[in-house]
Amino acid sequence: MTRRSRLRACNSFSNDADSLGDIDLNSWAPIDEPALSGERRALYRRREQAIRLYLAGGTDAQIRTACGMCLVQTYRLLTERCLKQHVDGSVFGWRGLLPHTRVKTYERTTPLKLNPWSGGAVGALQWVFESPAGGGVEDLLRERILGKRGELEASRRPRLAIFRWFLTELRERGFERRGEWPFTVEKRGYVTLARYIDRLLAEHPVRARQLIGGQDAVRKARGGDGTRRPPVVPFERVECDAHKLDARMMVLVPSPHGGTEPRMIHRLWVVVVIDVASRAVLGYHLSLRRECSAEDVLRAVRCALTPWKPRDLQFSSQAYVPGAGLPSYLLPQLSGACWNEFSVDGALANVCARVESVLHDLVGATIIKPQDPTSYSCRRSKDDRPFVESFFGHLAAGGFHRLSTTTGSSPAAKRGADPDAAALATQFQLEYAH
Repeated sequence: MTRRSRLRACNSFSNDADSLGDIDLNSWAPIDEPALSGERRALYRRREQAIRLYLAGGTDAQIRTACGMCLVQTYRLLTERCLKQHVDGSVFGWRGLLPHTRVKTYERTTPLKLNPWSGGAVGALQWVFESPAGGGVEDLLRERILGKRGELEASRRPRLAIFRWFLTELRERGFERRGEWPFTVEKRGYVTLARYIDRLLAEHPVRARQLIGGQDAVRKARGGDGTRRPPVVPFERVECDAHKLDARMMVLVPSPHGGTEPRMIHRLWVVVVIDVASRAVLGYHLSLRRECSAEDVLRAVRCALTPWKPRDLQFSSQAYVPGAGLPSYLLPQLSGACWNEFSVDGALANVCARVESVLHDLVGATIIKPQDPTSYSCRRSKDDRPFVESFFGHLAAGGFHRLSTTTGSSPAAKRGADPDAAALATQFQLEYAH
């Protein structure tokens, strides 16, 4: 007997005969069995085995012998628990077999009657929603939680603000005057309302992500976290981006009166080309421009394609750690190695015709840019180019943010320090950053 015919045969005594069809067990959400206690894990496994035997056409005697439960009980587990709809939109599946798991929301059928300890108010919020005086409160509350925010209102609405609005709304409807819940309990139903807010946000994960995390969280969910990206080989794809260094530096300018004069640099960009497969920095370029240009990008590309060697530095004999160097220096055979894809954030300096022609004619690479309608790339997303963004984070946290000349990533990060005075006092030169 097939699975479909088996279900229809058992459904002859059920009102849901026409609603059951083929069941794909592979689409059911898996269960983390090691997280269950020994007794609950054993009960869950017996229930799961019974469901599998039932769908495979097992008899009542076979299910009783293997699982300790009858055919009717197994059928009820399947129809009344496994096939019930979950808040995430899918069926409960194996989750419905977990011991002590509620698959149906609680509905209060008796009037509220509190005991001296404020107990006996289970289902009070639903009772308020369904009462004549509370008509429309649930719709207003849902709009208050999930609705669109005003232009001058903060995107995140605290629970306490929703709670105060809820009490004001019920007070205007006479709940406090009549001495009804929530004005008869100590916390005025705050815990119940907080649980309702959490449950409502769980039922609308997309809107909850937007309310809690903002547009950054929405873009992150759309771009993914990079865990299932197709594997690449070295030099198949590189990422290129520019980063403003949070530090004050000096340059020595020749003086017409002889010698040199120090001049402070208020903005310094570093353009980096990093290999996706090996996470190795192939080349870089430091730019003193107010904004990066196509020439800066091409200089970084040239650094990645030409042999690199350590600079002859005069200020220190320990500027390079042992084993430091770009791949073209550590492995000379990699000098001049080209790549297939050039992933950028869509800035004009990266995608202009001058840069694109050089990459196409000399390197033989294709630019992955957000302007391409067939590309998966998107702007202002750290998950789109995670490796170069992660490198910039390590460069700042482990390098320039630890110097006395750092400006920090925000004005509050200075913590009373004066990076301009520190740069003048220490004569921290641009050469130190190479």
